[in-house]
Amino acid sequence: MKTRTPLITLTLLASLFAGCSKQSPDTIATKNESSATQPTPELAQQVKQIAESFSQYKTSPLSLGEFSQAIEQRAGTNLDNLTASDRQKLIACINRFYACYSSGDYDDFKQFRLLPPFTVDEALASAVKTIATQKGMSLKSDEDVTRFAWNHYNGTNKIGQVNGDHIALSIARRQDLGSDLRQPSVGEMRGPGWSSGVSCWNGAVVYQPTPAELLSKDGSLRFFRLEIIVRFSPLVSGPAMPLVLVGYWDSTRNDWMPYVLCTGFHVGSYETTF
Repeated sequence: MKTRTPLITLTLLASLFAGCSKQSPDTIATKNESSATQPTPELAQQVKQIAESFSQYKTSPLSLGEFSQAIEQRAGTNLDNLTASDRQKLIACINRFYACYSSGDYDDFKQFRLLPPFTVDEALASAVKTIATQKGMSLKSDEDVTRFAWNHYNGTNKIGQVNGDHIALSIARRQDLGSDLRQPSVGEMRGPGWSSGVSCWNGAVVYQPTPAELLSKDGSLRFFRLEIIVRFSPLVSGPAMPLVLVGYWDSTRNDWMPYVLCTGFHVGSYETTF
């Protein structure tokens, strides 16, 4: 499921910078719709600068092994407060994420997200069952539902290239649900009348206990935050985009769990299931 506090529209970017693919208008987010269709010169310049800056990022294909090695190298001292076991589990969680969203394979999604006990979002299940029925298919199990959703909503885009110099992994303990951790550190629109925000995917799979239940029980939560700059296949010739993965420590499972996947904007018709 997707939640949006949108930042900018790639339709607007495309009109200002050659090479950007068109993006559906619901990605836009300004304080008022008129600003979206008739941007001020200041905004237009800011959008153009953002597009140009993301086009300049150098990216290259990374295998799972290369990505895992880069994570270890870039994490530096940020993980020093973790035990060896907790660190190993965190790297394993992030490796499952990369395997999932770089392969586009449902079995990798299953390994990454279908970690019992969990429930599948009722609204998502209802929507995909309706679509499946129209296609003459019957979805009976959670795996049937999530497989259909993955194949239907995931499109053709997957992580094709990564900027090896912009891989940031950190840990934070919070007494809230860490909403601000979702904001990419790059590509943020600034100025009067404009609200910064992100597009996020989460909630297709809901774990038990939920992060809110863990926070209520423990009084605080440990989060991890991974930020990478990527280009999606087959759109590797266009601007790069930031991706932020946020996860949390589940004290009942003694493991790190994926929580939400976010970006400040996205290039082309990117859609996925998380």
